[in-house]
Amino acid sequence: MRSPLSDGSRRAISLFPHPRNAIAADRQHRRGQVTAAINRDIRTAYLQLAFVCLFVLLAALVGAEKLIISPIES
Repeated sequence: MRSPLSDGSRRAISLFPHPRNAIAADRQHRRGQVTAAINRDIRTAYLQLAFVCLFVLLAALVGAEKLIISPIES
């Protein structure tokens, strides 16, 4: 049987202080699990940025219509 550490996957190791021991315990995660959360946060930030840009462009279109085009047409 293979040990869990020799499965060939890349791992990220995080160290944190253990409350009962003076040494730091480590926790191992598969690299895909760590990067999945980061990629999800990045995707969410890009979607929020896209919605803000869309809102600003629509507001500029409405503002240009009322402040520039309407006076010219009248």
